[in-house]
Amino acid sequence: MKAAAGVANQLGKPWVLDPTAVEASSFRLKACLELIELKPTVIRGNGSEIIALSMASIGSTKGADSLHESSDAVESAKSLAKSSGSIVAISGSVDFVTDVQRVVGAHNGVPLMQKITVSGCAATALIATFVAIDPEIAKSTRFSPWLALNFYMGNSLNLNHSTIQLVQNFGNIPMVAKPLYGILSDAIFIGGSHRLPCISIGG
Repeated sequence: MKAAAGVANQLGKPWVLDPTAVEASSFRLKACLELIELKPTVIRGNGSEIIALSMASIGSTKGADSLHESSDAVESAKSLAKSSGSIVAISGSVDFVTDVQRVVGAHNGVPLMQKITVSGCAATALIATFVAIDPEIAKSTRFSPWLALNFYMGNSLNLNHSTIQLVQNFGNIPMVAKPLYGILSDAIFIGGSHRLPCISIGG
């Protein structure tokens, strides 16, 4: 793993560290701390994993499952981001991402994910896919307009999480309505035409 990370750094390629069950053993902790020294672009873990990495110590564990809520690990994530220079993501019922200066939370967690093994690993793979396409994604909000808006609404407008979620839900209405309108225009004539009305509003 260290060899692969070293080659990625030499070639200027981004890479993501997923410290699976790092709190479970000294061996895992030592290996992950050595990998952090190689400057991963992103570190993605659950609450317990991020806390363990930040404190550089092992603790109570449920294997790869977290004993902590993601919100419990926000300060640890900021500390880890500062010491490592990496973007740190915490997955949970609320997902958090921080670069020390900013913290953004996304209320899109699904309780079922906690019952599915390696669902967190799948999230890491998705993050790696994005940063592989554009390494600056990890340091910007271009990959998600909502992420930029979350920063603005939370930091500048001081809106709470529930209000931000409500705004997002309203913003998603057109995305929900468009396919419904498409089905409707396929089924019945609108303005004397099938499909044409949907194509017109779809651009």
